[in-house]
Amino acid sequence: MPQSRGAKPRTVIDLRGGPRAAIPTVHAGVLMRSRLEARWAGVLDRERIGWAYEPKTLRLGSTRYIPDFWLPGQRTWLEVKGPHWERFEKTQALARAGGQVLVATASGVCWRVPRSGKPSQVEVQVGRCGTCGTTALGVPSRGTLACRAPGCGARGVRPEAVLGW
Repeated sequence: MPQSRGAKPRTVIDLRGGPRAAIPTVHAGVLMRSRLEARWAGVLDRERIGWAYEPKTLRLGSTRYIPDFWLPGQRTWLEVKGPHWERFEKTQALARAGGQVLVATASGVCWRVPRSGKPSQVEVQVGRCGTCGTTALGVPSRGTLACRAPGCGARGVRPEAVLGW
């Protein structure tokens, strides 16, 4: 899995009153920019979802953007947001560019990012695909998930749990 490129401390908002720097943390041998990103990497590991941390810089119009995680087995981007939600417009621009984009929060909840507006309050769920055996994740439609694994696309995967803590 790719390493972080120059983990610079991010500024986060301390709910007790002032900004503080995020604390770079190593998870599974990968240096991440914050403890929160490392915690979400642990959630992905628990659910057996493969991930790459900050695998590449994307161009969205005139803006450069480095999403936190690429989930190759799901063909999905995952962006981790602390309590501040700064730079959410970049995350939304990524969703408008196509594909599934999820936002994982400091409260342990994960939502799908819409192309416009705020995320719905419907949590992302996970289930095991009976066709290919990978973990399917997303927001259920008619009570089931679709497998996004390359070459699969099975529908009717039963959600087993909410993604998060």
